Amino acid sequence: MKLYNRKVTAVLVAAALSGCSSDNSADLTNENAPQLLETADIANEYSTFQVETPDTYLAGAVADPRLQWHFTFNEDDMFDDPDGDFEKVDYYDIDLLAGVTDADAIQYLDVTEMEILWRGPDCSDALVTAVNYEDYCTPFLEEAGFSVGDNLEWTEKQEVQAIQNLATVWEPLYNGFEFRDNVLRVTPRNFAPILGQDERAELDLRFKVSDGEHAVTRYVKATVMGLNNAPQFLELNEDGTPVVDETGNTEDKQLDIPEPSEKDLPVTINLIEGIYDKDIMDNYQFSQEVGDLSDFYQVRNAYAEEVLSIDSYELTMGAGSSITMADLPDQIKNTGLFGQINQVRNPFTGQLEEANITIDPRLLADLLEKGEFANLTYEIVIKDSDDNLTTRTIVVPIEGANLTNPPELSEEVITKTLASNESEIQEIDLLEKIKDSDGDALTVIEFSGPEGVGINRTDSKLRLDTYQYLYLEPGETETLVFTYKVTDGQYESEERTLNIEITGGTNNLVKKGDFENGVLDNGWVWQWSPGGSDNLVVNQDAAHSGTYGLSVLESSMFIRLRNTGIIQNTIREDDNFYISFSGKTAAPWGRPRIVVNKGDTYDINDPVFNSDDTSSLGVANTWVDRYIDFDAAETEDTEAYFKGTNDISVTILANKDDRFDDFAIVKYKLTGQRNLVPNGNFNEDSLGVAGWTTTGSATVSLSEDATSQPGVDDTYGLLVEGGASGGNLVFDSSVLKQGVKQGMRYIVEFKFKSPETTTAEPLDWSVLEDGGTNFVRNRKFSKGSDTAYETYKVHLDTTSDSVFSDNTVVKSVTSDVDFDWGNANYSLNFNIPANAVYWVDDIKMYPVPKGY
Repeated sequence: MKLYNRKVTAVLVAAALSGCSSDNSADLTNENAPQLLETADIANEYSTFQVETPDTYLAGAVADPRLQWHFTFNEDDMFDDPDGDFEKVDYYDIDLLAGVTDADAIQYLDVTEMEILWRGPDCSDALVTAVNYEDYCTPFLEEAGFSVGDNLEWTEKQEVQAIQNLATVWEPLYNGFEFRDNVLRVTPRNFAPILGQDERAELDLRFKVSDGEHAVTRYVKATVMGLNNAPQFLELNEDGTPVVDETGNTEDKQLDIPEPSEKDLPVTINLIEGIYDKDIMDNYQFSQEVGDLSDFYQVRNAYAEEVLSIDSYELTMGAGSSITMADLPDQIKNTGLFGQINQVRNPFTGQLEEANITIDPRLLADLLEKGEFANLTYEIVIKDSDDNLTTRTIVVPIEGANLTNPPELSEEVITKTLASNESEIQEIDLLEKIKDSDGDALTVIEFSGPEGVGINRTDSKLRLDTYQYLYLEPGETETLVFTYKVTDGQYESEERTLNIEITGGTNNLVKKGDFENGVLDNGWVWQWSPGGSDNLVVNQDAAHSGTYGLSVLESSMFIRLRNTGIIQNTIREDDNFYISFSGKTAAPWGRPRIVVNKGDTYDINDPVFNSDDTSSLGVANTWVDRYIDFDAAETEDTEAYFKGTNDISVTILANKDDRFDDFAIVKYKLTGQRNLVPNGNFNEDSLGVAGWTTTGSATVSLSEDATSQPGVDDTYGLLVEGGASGGNLVFDSSVLKQGVKQGMRYIVEFKFKSPETTTAEPLDWSVLEDGGTNFVRNRKFSKGSDTAYETYKVHLDTTSDSVFSDNTVVKSVTSDVDFDWGNANYSLNFNIPANAVYWVDDIKMYPVPKGY
């Protein structure tokens, strides 16, 4: 059956396969015909070789055996990028000339006379096709219990096709099989939405490889095998994709099951929370690329949407129950209370998202005594369109109660594990695993534990900002211990201990930015330079920390940190991030240009971001901390990019004798609780009570002109003037939240305009110890506009050994990297030069993760 041929007449295929034609000049000879190589010379991990003798059921079958090169793939296969631009691609190119040699090396080889071998007749069409191929089709029909000439229903046809084992796709369709220049490109994922388990898309080819005068016949078959994934209950991200740990493993979804007493109010439980079907998600993501799948697969009408449904559902009274289902009163039995499911489907996709049950424990109040339980046991079976099943069983224990009951702790000690770089403020329910059978409101009493910025308790909620613990090294831990009791107004509980274990997280998205392997690897490559040679090396001369760093040996060199060297799919559209590195430049004001690329393609006309380093700070041949800040939602285009693929690489334009080390990409998020400046947005009553003062000859006043929101009523900014000798704008330590700690990095973010000058102004911010000599400071330069209000971010790193130049004087950015800021008082200061006139608004200061 496999050799019944049907010639390809499409112009597209002929054009796609046409390669370079032979040069038939008179002085060239072409004496030798092309020859097939030995199979061992061309084998690879996807191909096998076999000698096949064709079936002879039909007239016209070719009787000679042939050597067939057979490629087999799974629908979810990914492949090494043949061009090296990406780590993996979703296509595989079969070279149709591979495996053929020609002794006349000067001759070009081309693919000619391409034929697609027919898969054979579809015997499920018993009325027509089976009549025409009666001898061939009869065995298949009889095995299914049918006869030639029967009019079969759709399901009956499916049964015959399964027995016959026909390929679902046998032609170059859906961009899954594409003919290119002497190449067959196979993209397995394009068949995934229409292939079930063990179904296949198959293209069986016979063609000639010609040198213009002689030819050899070749046979190539490409098969894509379908897979089928059963639904699962997994921990999911907000976008519905599974949470994957660093080792690539998913995590089963564990439901938080309530344990009500007979006096509690009704509770609702989604029995299928965490439901995930890989096939459905893959189809959805593919539809985002190609559009409606019914349209994409309209040829042969091949696509049928896969959906989830409830296959079965049962409620029983589980082991350990004091009552049985028969004990339930008719009120419950007749109305189906406890057992009714409310199904919720996504209004856009129609997919099943929730299967909710609502339990009213009060209905069992007359059936249970104190210490007795009704263990309501729910078993639900979810089915997909391919009849794959997954089962979940949960037990909801309802406990009997006395007339009055004290609060009870199910666990006297509970432990929470958090990372230091949790992007959101963490909220912990202090009443977790504490129940009051009377349903009384509970109040936390006798609460004790660590205090300070980032720790906030309101009633029964403890809010914790783990950014306050960013000084922890990756893997290092610190445990916060809290104790408390609860009361229902009449009784007190036993004491509860809450342990919060904070572990230092990995903040750097660059896989290897310290170059300590001693070689150029982990995505770091030379991209281009005028000399055309790779003058980029890793050596000890460029080490800022450790033993090695990156040295540039030629000017105007482009360096690439490829996407393979960056942890991808991490920065989202609502994130901020910064790129930082330690750098030395031969020129004092050298500013390496940083381009954030889309994917791994450098295109200066279409980057994600294009920015130069304005923190170079004017010092040559000395290690300087450099950083550039980015907002993923800076423009509509950047926001859209990070909503989608968000795959990035980085290109650096550097010059001779530039050195780089400790390269980092770090994402962070600002929330209101993280801001150490309580009032950086100004209104008419804020000055004087908000703690803003000046030193030296500098003065400060509120000004409607200085607002960064012109036209908005009751908004102001600060008008700061330097006077004859200048001074500082100071935010007093009594108002500034005292949250600075040794070993951490902070950003001072503010809006700034210099209305009387277009020069680039030095923007110096510092944290100064009250009554002492310790400081952390840094400088950035304004963009030099007297009309535009710009947002600037100055980084203050308490452990930095960097310097900057101030009127040819080199100054350190920190006084003492080991100073204990956590036990000192300090103010926030902004330097105002003599005679300067500045407008300042929307001032913030907050901690951010560090790369190193």
